[in-house]
Order: sequence, then C-alpha cells, then structure tokens
Amino acid sequence: MATKKTKRQKTEYPNLKHATNLKSRKEYIETDYIDGVFNEEGKQVIRAMNDEEKAWLDQFYKEYTIASLPTNTIIKKKLLEIKNLKKQLRTCNPEDYEEFEEEYIGLVGEFEQLRKTAGAMFPTYEDHLNIFNSNNSRNRCLFNKAKITGSLVNLDIDEFDSFTSRAIENSGLDCEHLILKWDKKKEEDL
Repeated sequence: MATKKTKRQKTEYPNLKHATNLKSRKEYIETDYIDGVFNEEGKQVIRAMNDEEKAWLDQFYKEYTIASLPTNTIIKKKLLEIKNLKKQLRTCNPEDYEEFEEEYIGLVGEFEQLRKTAGAMFPTYEDHLNIFNSNNSRNRCLFNKAKITGSLVNLDIDEFDSFTSRAIENSGLDCEHLILKWDKKKEEDL
C-alpha cells in the first residue's frame, strides 16, 4: 500500500513556505521577497526570483536552517566512524595520539568528499557540526519554546513601565534607597 503524500511533500519549494515548516523555524526563514516586493504605489522594487534561484534558496534553508543534510548510508557510517574515533582520541595514551589523529584527519577528508559528491552546500565536517549545534540550540531555546506555545507576553514600553511600577509599589521596596545603593555599587566598581 502506497503511503499518502504530506502537504510538505506536495509543495514545490517546501523549505521556503512558512506553512510547511515547524513553528520553531518560521522566524529563521525569511522569504517575503521571493515573489517580488512592491511599494505602496504598486511599483515593483525587488523582482521575483526565478525557479533556479528558488531551488538554490530552498536547498540552502533545507541544509542550514532545517539541518536536513544530504546523507546516505555510506555518509552515516563515516560519521559514526568519526564519532567513535573521537571517543578513542579522548581516552588514548599520548604516544598513540598521532596515529589516531592521522586516522581522524583521513576519515574527515573522506566524509567531506562524500558530502561534496552528494551535493551538499556545506560539505565540511566543521560545517556539519556547526549546523547541527545551532539547530540543537534553537530546539533547546526557552524563548523559542515560549513563542511556539504562545506563552510569551509581548509588552510595549508603556505596559512594561506600568507593570514594573506596580510590581515595585506592591513589593514595599523603597526605590530611592535602591537607586542610591546601585549608584554606590557602581562607584565602587569603578
């Protein structure tokens, strides 16, 4: 039985569309200009992107923002070999370090060559690590999680001032005393 195609699979450039991406990625994908930009009078100020440019940008977002890097079984095995060798490097004797280091450099070179062959925009091992680290950081970010769940409160400056004033009044703190204390600490730090 054939599996049903998802909305993302049916879309021509899914990485450029907000509707086909996770909420956590939407803020990092800026594609308002791909169909052209018009000013208030209706005059086009930025031309629409052609299919070749859209395909390139789609691939860029796929690899860099979504962290969906071109892989195959061989690349995955090579990546696993590198990870295992890095573990051995951490625990090896100092005399064996050069031998392991040469093997590590060779494996990284093979990995990068495989990635280039697979058509990766970011083929180096360092790029691979940076992309996955930034993606994992975004996924752990409490600010992003709060925005996604709708629990982030967006206050304008007047609302913030009102909120902080009420909080200080309700706390029973003497604001003048606090300001003097902070100023004194500031002078001591200088």
